[in-house]
Amino acid sequence: MTGPLIITLETSPELSAQLRQLQTAFAEVCNAIAPVVQETRCWNRVALHHIVYRNLRERFPQLGSQMVCNAIYSVSRTCRIIFQNPNSPFSVNRQPERPLPQLRFAPTSPVYFDRHTLSIRDDHIHVHPRWPDPFQAEHQSRR
Repeated sequence: MTGPLIITLETSPELSAQLRQLQTAFAEVCNAIAPVVQETRCWNRVALHHIVYRNLRERFPQLGSQMVCNAIYSVSRTCRIIFQNPNSPFSVNRQPERPLPQLRFAPTSPVYFDRHTLSIRDDHIHVHPRWPDPFQAEHQSRR
């Protein structure tokens, strides 16, 4: 295979809504990380994980722990591309003292899955994220 494999999912309206909700929640977590990157100038995945993980798990309990880790990875990877690529207008090597722009992830941004959240067995794709539960967030906000 030389490029990405794109598979169109034929899902029920309920599952499509859950997938969109997962995508939106994933973008919200990424957007919660972005100001930390801007403030600390840290986008190393491991260091960023140590800075933000615990707070993100408290703020976004509806998203599973591995999906939070995947959001940290997504932000880290995006920052590497934007801030470390010498051809990028935002390259920190060009103007190291210039403040970093704050990244913004759209609700339609891709969700990153890894070996813990997606697997292929017997010609089937298995997705294992903890789905965001809107009622769980609503219930917790009443406490």
